[in-house]
Amino acid sequence: KREEEAIPNPILEEECPICLTPLSDKESVRTNCGHNFHKDCLQLSLQTKRNCPLCRQNVNGTTIIPKTINGGRRQTNK
Repeated sequence: KREEEAIPNPILEEECPICLTPLSDKESVRTNCGHNFHKDCLQLSLQTKRNCPLCRQNVNGTTIIPKTINGGRRQTNK
């Protein structure tokens, strides 16, 4: 029996991997590879390289992650 591969849930990331502050502090984005960052942090990083700072995949798109009333996060396709 083949084991199913675990797909990481990017919504569980609670802090920006670049500045290490909570994602709820600022507007956040999700890369096409599924990692979450503060929008400003990622934009600054992408000025030097178009690769994800975590996995090094080419970043060819991002999705805005809206804040919800209770401070949780939900996925959208924008």
